[in-house]
Amino acid sequence: MEKFLVLLLAGIGLYLLSPVITAKGKEKRCSAYTSATVTDLKTVAKRRRFKKVNSYIPTVTYEVDGRPYTGIYPRTYDPEEYHTGDSCWVMYNPVNPREYYQYDELVTVKNRLLAVAGGWFLVMAGTAMFAML
Repeated sequence: MEKFLVLLLAGIGLYLLSPVITAKGKEKRCSAYTSATVTDLKTVAKRRRFKKVNSYIPTVTYEVDGRPYTGIYPRTYDPEEYHTGDSCWVMYNPVNPREYYQYDELVTVKNRLLAVAGGWFLVMAGTAMFAML
């Protein structure tokens, strides 16, 4: 039972850290930024807890060296967050401009919180493992 607890805590920790690790690699590769424009806003209707909830997925277009690129911004549940024609920022890879990510301070804060939570679960796994010895 104790080994299961250690593996469970370590698994949760690694799961929480995985988006942070992939984002860090993308942050290093995507070192340039440019302005993007919301060109489309897709509405997705789902049922959550017996209630209809709409989410919104913005499509953005940005230009690098005169060449247009299109990408999808993260889903939002706030209908007023994005409108067609709005400007936003993207960080892109100068070597491969198709690779981009949303430049948003909230995304950075979320990744930091995930890193702290993932680290906490890994520390708890280590503590439980040493307690078994």
